[in-house]
Amino acid sequence: MTDVLCVAECCCDIIFGGLDRVPAPGEEEYCREFCVKAGGGANTAMGLARLGADVKLATRLGQDAMGGMAAEFIRKTGVDMSAVRMDASAVTPVSAVLSTREDRCFASYGGDGGDFLDPAGLEDYIRESRHVHTYVGYCRRYPIIELCEKHGKTLSLDTSFYDSTQLESTRDALSHCRIFTPNETEACALAQTGDVMKALDILSAECPHVVITLGGAGSVTKAEGRVYRALPARVPCVKDSTGAGDLFCAGYIYGFLQGWDVQKTLDFASKSGGLAVTYYGGIDESYTFENVSRLTF
Repeated sequence: MTDVLCVAECCCDIIFGGLDRVPAPGEEEYCREFCVKAGGGANTAMGLARLGADVKLATRLGQDAMGGMAAEFIRKTGVDMSAVRMDASAVTPVSAVLSTREDRCFASYGGDGGDFLDPAGLEDYIRESRHVHTYVGYCRRYPIIELCEKHGKTLSLDTSFYDSTQLESTRDALSHCRIFTPNETEACALAQTGDVMKALDILSAECPHVVITLGGAGSVTKAEGRVYRALPARVPCVKDSTGAGDLFCAGYIYGFLQGWDVQKTLDFASKSGGLAVTYYGGIDESYTFENVSRLTF
């Protein structure tokens, strides 16, 4: 049985790293680092696989150059590719990542995003998995919640602004999941408050494990009425924050599946997201269980 089924769109990231600054219109800047990697929703799946979990990714890629590069990159991390559709009629989404030490920005092409799952196969994928991880929006598009409940599977959800920023339209999904992992901006937008702790209280009324990432301030969660915090991990360098949230999520799901207590799980997730900023892109060969574990606070 698969440990985790990840249902997500993924893309090919073209990363221009080590920029001194993002160029203004009409200007040109040279980067110090350059790489092409799979990214987007594949990051959490690849992170879990690198940690040692048995992971299946359900997605669609085009049979184009970018899709081929992304598929090969994902495959090398150990992800089960049997639910990845290589579609000759699809164009693979692409993101150009302009990364400075302070932050990064994206220029993205959506390709043929949207419906990418075979609904007939979805039930089989869920039945054969211990846990399902996906995004809020896909729970509106596919019967993921219903199938998780039918087969007794736990569910974790992430969000994106294109999904929704309204709590009312996400309440049903949250009430059926075990883990929800927004960042501070997303949590406050959903709860319609500028106070992250108030947002935590509001969202925790809907979901038992709401885990909010706070950037340089670490992370916070609430479980059984108790608030837990984790500091950001100490890292030897900061190169690129692309994928750090996805890898935080991978770390939290991994700890949850191991049956760790909340504080140990949150600390591991913080280290996992921390390691992700020490290289360019979402996944790197240096991302391993051992390297995550040896980071300190």
